[in-house]
Amino acid sequence: MNSYRLNQEIRILRLPAKVSGGLLCVLVSRIVLLTFVLLTLGLSLHAATLTVALDGSQDYTVIQDAIDASAHGDTVLVHPGRYIENVRFNGKNITLASLELITGDRDYVYSTIIDGNQSGTVVTVFDSETRVHIQGFTITNGSGQYNSAYDMTVGGGVIIARMTGEKSATIVNCDISGNNATDGGGFWGGTFNLHLSGVSIHDNIASTGGGMKFEGAISLPWSINFDPENRCSIYSNFAAFGSDLYYYKVDAVHVVVDTFTVANPWNFYATAIPSNPNITNPYTFDILNTVHTEVNHDLYVAPWGDDDNSGISPDQPMKSIFRAMYNIASDSDNPKTVHVANGHYSPSLNGQQFPIPIKSHTRLAGESREGTILDGDNSTHILTAPPGTDDWTAEHLSLVNGEGGVITTHSGSYSLSKLLIDNHVTMNAKGIGSVNTRGQVDIRDVKISNLGSDERLYAFQSLSTTETLKIQNLEISDCVAPNMMVFNISTIEECEVALDGLEVHNNHSTSSDMYAFNSLFQISPWGQYASRLRIDIRNSAFFDNHQSNGNHKGMARALNDTLFISNSTFAGNTGGGTPLAVQGTSVLTNNIFYNPASTYQIQVPNNISSGIFSSLTLLNNNILGGSGGVYNVTSQNPVYWGAGNTSYDPLFVGEGNRPYILSPNSPLIDTGWQAESGIIDNSKDAAGNERYWDGDGDGISIIDVGAYEYQAIYQPIELMAETTGRMVLLSWQMQHELRGLSGFRIYRDEVAYEDITDISQYSFRDFGNEGESIYYYVVALYGSIESAKSNTVEVVIDPVANADEQELPLPQTISAHPNPFREMAVIHYHLEKTSEVELNIYNLRGQLVRRLHGGHQEKGAQVLAWDGGDDRNQAVASGIYFIRMVMDGNRTAMIKILKI
Repeated sequence: MNSYRLNQEIRILRLPAKVSGGLLCVLVSRIVLLTFVLLTLGLSLHAATLTVALDGSQDYTVIQDAIDASAHGDTVLVHPGRYIENVRFNGKNITLASLELITGDRDYVYSTIIDGNQSGTVVTVFDSETRVHIQGFTITNGSGQYNSAYDMTVGGGVIIARMTGEKSATIVNCDISGNNATDGGGFWGGTFNLHLSGVSIHDNIASTGGGMKFEGAISLPWSINFDPENRCSIYSNFAAFGSDLYYYKVDAVHVVVDTFTVANPWNFYATAIPSNPNITNPYTFDILNTVHTEVNHDLYVAPWGDDDNSGISPDQPMKSIFRAMYNIASDSDNPKTVHVANGHYSPSLNGQQFPIPIKSHTRLAGESREGTILDGDNSTHILTAPPGTDDWTAEHLSLVNGEGGVITTHSGSYSLSKLLIDNHVTMNAKGIGSVNTRGQVDIRDVKISNLGSDERLYAFQSLSTTETLKIQNLEISDCVAPNMMVFNISTIEECEVALDGLEVHNNHSTSSDMYAFNSLFQISPWGQYASRLRIDIRNSAFFDNHQSNGNHKGMARALNDTLFISNSTFAGNTGGGTPLAVQGTSVLTNNIFYNPASTYQIQVPNNISSGIFSSLTLLNNNILGGSGGVYNVTSQNPVYWGAGNTSYDPLFVGEGNRPYILSPNSPLIDTGWQAESGIIDNSKDAAGNERYWDGDGDGISIIDVGAYEYQAIYQPIELMAETTGRMVLLSWQMQHELRGLSGFRIYRDEVAYEDITDISQYSFRDFGNEGESIYYYVVALYGSIESAKSNTVEVVIDPVANADEQELPLPQTISAHPNPFREMAVIHYHLEKTSEVELNIYNLRGQLVRRLHGGHQEKGAQVLAWDGGDDRNQAVASGIYFIRMVMDGNRTAMIKILKI
């Protein structure tokens, strides 16, 4: 320390003749702190102090210039001001401090600001430093350092990593706030010892570790020491994984703070993945104060909402799904739901924050799958569950334009239902990804489609799953990437996997590298750690997929139990190796294997040298090439060719969206093996239709061979269109019986436009623009199977003279208040019965402005709100608009509303 600095410290610490006990304690504390700094940094009287001030009164005007001029042991002392720069220690073992270091005046913390200007990390220690000390600053407005290995930014406010030697750092009396990054919004670093004293970390944002992310190591106990006297505060940070804290590979963390967000922060606010897999929660807390009170009530979100609203009722909705989940209480005795109204939610459109984390014992529920759209703007995952989260649900949502749809790690039991996932990104696209799940996973009625990536793609991946994984009616289709894992499950310990109604079709991997990450379908134990795996696949279809490299297209291996595959179809797959490889004890019954592009249909690999023995039993399967279609690599693995196996041409229908359903002349109708004749259970086929039909008309219902049960598929006929102004009314007929019919799909200009689930509704209302020419046709739906098309009709929309004149007398009433309105109108109506309701806003020309609701509503009073915006969330002009309600497909009410 030079003479200037030493004289300053002596002057400050010189005691007056008379001091109070309290002042004496403060001064003694200052002496202790200075001594600690000297000892920690190894400073000597020969070290220099380099001073910085914006006004030119000191040695330097730029902090970085002073750092670059410093030597080990020096102090860079910064006078008050806002320094717009991103500073880097560049390997220097120095002290960087404001005048708070030598005065003890905390005001210098808030008047000495290092502002990163959203141009990277504010303060970086990343170049083999040994010991550093940072004190007395506000560190703000940082955006993190890009990490190309992970395609993300890290450390918005401070980065400390890659230290050498003693690997120690101290941060004292700093305010780290208003920073953002993908990992570690306020702070990111690891594998060193960090001492924090009097540091406040708040209002930072990240995907992982909103306040801090710290990474340890398996071999050494690197961690953070929190000063128990000069306490820190960590609060009001936001992240999907660990809003305030995220520790990785650290087995014990004792957090001592004055203020934290909540009193019991595990696992949402303080998240961790310890290095010891037997440790779930490494945290202990000593917290004096909190700033956040969770709401033990269902919460509501709508595009027209406001985060200043209470959110506890539909007419006072919040705007941000993330904030609603942040506010809701996790209560195992009384689980809660965040209800999300129909609308388009995205960062660019209405300021949504993704990923959205889901708390334990909570449910995130959209109003309808097609109507509630969560859009990641091609930049982030959509939904996550932080490590340790248990008993959570997501349902009735469309997750689009994200790097991943649903991503979890070290989570407990969860369920997903009625989801649509459609993502395309440049690097790694994911549909559903789960790592180290322990508990029961239930996935039902989920569609993953159109995933695309220029590099790698996971459509469905569950790694290290334990206990039970149940999947019913999962469709994965039209995914394209060079390296692609369409469906992959790897399990540890004991696990049971049950797949019923899995459809994997029209997916295409483009890499021909035989070592590339490529497989269309794979279920197997996780190396040496697994003890038992039972697999049951039924009513599933794998068709028209292409794999460019030579590996197996599909592989399933049981361990210390059995692989069952029944009533499934593997057809039309091309490229790659054998369509299906099986290992362990396997029993295949009532399946179709018909892949003409493959030399063999089933393979039993030789893994005896790895201790994997296999036996395959085939009963009542239809296999292209018969027994010659089965390739057993070694006779040491027996193959039992049982009764009822055939090699017929299945006579598939060969067209439509499910080309591998059986045609009326198929030899596989009513020829499946079952325990006894007649209906023996309530299962559905791969398309969701009844499994047992009397397909050959002999009076006995017998299960068919393959994934799809034969049934007559009738198309709509006599499609007609009437126009009134801009309104189009379509109507059609069904000539034959309705058994198995599940609805209708309207096609507009060759694009699927809307589904109708009421099989008694033979009409549909639509609206067009003046002079527009529109082509319509209708198909009937039998589960996921589309019938042939109806006839096509062309409609030309004429101008509308007066929107009021089009309306008929209205038996149902709705009201809006206030009317006229300036900012928001609240809409009330009452349903006499549970109904399917559409509520739309139109302008005077009959053009659709905003869809407020579309879907199921329970009987009783209903409340919605319109904020005067259109479907793009842009404010509409002042003027007259119409609120039109359609109930169960029939227009029942319309009112005029004036926006001023």
